[in-house]
Amino acid sequence: MSRIANYLASWGWLPMALVSILLLFHDAFLALHVKWAAFNQSYSHGYLILLIAIYWLVTEERRKLKPGYPAIMFAFTLVLIWYFGWATQTLIFQQGILPLVLLCFYLAAFGTRAAIYSSGAFLFLYLAIPFWDVFQPYLRLATSTVVQHWIYWVGIPAFVDGFTIELPYGVLKVAGSCAGLNFFLMGLVIGLIYVSRMAGPLWLKVALVLFLLLISIIANWIRVFLLVLIGYYSEMQSGIVYDHGMFGWVIFAIALFFFFFAVHFLLKMDFFVRLTRLSVSSSTVEATDVNDTNENKLKGDEQGICYRIIVIYAAVFCILAFPVFVAQNKQNLSNAAVDVSNNFTHNWSEIEHPEFNIGYVGWDKSLSWYNNDNPLAEMTAYIYFYQMQGKEMIHSDNKIASENQLIRQSTLQAPEGSLQYRVVRGARADYLVVFSYRVGNQFAPSALSGKILQFFEALRGNTTAALLTYTLKCSRRLCEREQDYVEENSSDVSKYLLSTNWLVF
Repeated sequence: MSRIANYLASWGWLPMALVSILLLFHDAFLALHVKWAAFNQSYSHGYLILLIAIYWLVTEERRKLKPGYPAIMFAFTLVLIWYFGWATQTLIFQQGILPLVLLCFYLAAFGTRAAIYSSGAFLFLYLAIPFWDVFQPYLRLATSTVVQHWIYWVGIPAFVDGFTIELPYGVLKVAGSCAGLNFFLMGLVIGLIYVSRMAGPLWLKVALVLFLLLISIIANWIRVFLLVLIGYYSEMQSGIVYDHGMFGWVIFAIALFFFFFAVHFLLKMDFFVRLTRLSVSSSTVEATDVNDTNENKLKGDEQGICYRIIVIYAAVFCILAFPVFVAQNKQNLSNAAVDVSNNFTHNWSEIEHPEFNIGYVGWDKSLSWYNNDNPLAEMTAYIYFYQMQGKEMIHSDNKIASENQLIRQSTLQAPEGSLQYRVVRGARADYLVVFSYRVGNQFAPSALSGKILQFFEALRGNTTAALLTYTLKCSRRLCEREQDYVEENSSDVSKYLLSTNWLVF
């Protein structure tokens, strides 16, 4: 029995972490899988990094088992982060905790010191999570510029316009996935792992990592240039032109071979040999100090330690599971209902559709009315009984109007608070749209404050939200008269957009 307990305590952290991710956080992992499984996309290196991180953790010198009680408090922190991401439909927060779930179970088995020592493997996983798209435009621009010059140097007849390359036989485009972000991040991982296992001064390690990053970027330039050559000489008939995901990784593998060959030759030079020998003793002392023992033996109460670790595993899993099941139960629409007060319906008449349709999607119910005293004024409530990723009220794709329709935007100051408005161009006329975000029974003046309100309202058990719009059809272009009207009568507008008395849910 003690041998089984020892095995479960020593190796149970990995299956427990993977089961937790797949069972409890499957939506976040599925979104990652879609990116990782696409060979032609920027995060096609995801599974490679995952395998490298797991291999690093399971093959390093084993440390003695030590119950990591801080893992329980760490699990509560992860739950809070995940719940914020779920309540605000911010997928990056939900995905961001996945490497920390692995770390949490590892901490439970080996304690704080071992978790800190092995933290590099968990940090590497963040290079596979879509935080890094900010670098993609710069890498894409560099790729397009370099390939353009190479095309002119070899004399291929082509017209290059931005990211579009027009050949006599067809058109190629340097898409975002051609920027080489996956090679850049994979090169960073391999470079960091390589220098962490070698002896030498810090400046040499940094230089080698930067060297590999440069090689990874150049490898992507060569990949795109070769695709142009293949497209030109095959008259766009080669299948590689249209499906070149694996082709890119072959080029990257060749670039890695060149890197390791060059570094092997470089480190044999006398100057670098002397530098390496000087740092061997210090690194050995550090490794000995960190690793308390290189044998996987337990001292003292072996069986008791294993059982305590298994209990911590179970406690961490239960802590992670509880808010997930609670959140799933809140997505029940059976009791979703909306009541409109009689005072409101006395002045407004319901219509089937508003005259101007805004660019919001994902709502569960919409209600529209026109004003009995001013038929050019309309009110619309776009109600979200529950929200999830891809079905959220506040999102970059949800806009009052597209960029082509937008004329101007500003803020309206009312006695009850501030409101936003947009002057937009419709098919028949211009419109002035004043709007507010209602989250539960609170109102948010901006998208950011609306996201934060969603988190606190979710904690109270209220997941219903609504976008409220007050729309005026303008008598003239640019809506100057209507803008003056809403500014002079801001209290009349805000009593609908900043009040919960007329619309109850």
